[in-house]
Amino acid sequence: MESYDPLIPPDPAEWQEMDEGLRVILAKDYHEQAGIEIPGMDLHATMHVVIENQLADAADRVIMANYARLIAGGLNRHEVIHAMAYEMTATLHLAQKRPDSNFDITARYHGGLKRLKPRDWRGTA
Repeated sequence: MESYDPLIPPDPAEWQEMDEGLRVILAKDYHEQAGIEIPGMDLHATMHVVIENQLADAADRVIMANYARLIAGGLNRHEVIHAMAYEMTATLHLAQKRPDSNFDITARYHGGLKRLKPRDWRGTA
């Protein structure tokens, strides 16, 4: 894989075979070549990779169902990645603030994905 475009799903096997660092570089390259300047580009590109990894794995039915729901709601794939990355980041932030053993990070992330509304994410990519 020589390039990345968040509007086009990468081949899952090819994506998963690629080195993680290269995935981040390709995500950064996409944004730079598209003229998209974002403070904290390294983190932004890394979150793209985290979500792409989840989609390539396709093992989590809640993630896949909400991805499909957001696409059906009219978002483009890049907007969906942003929405899901936001929810992942919010979940990780909350987990950091609540380090008790009763915090179920997966349940919180799944619940957040279910609450995402397409109208809130249109135009974010």
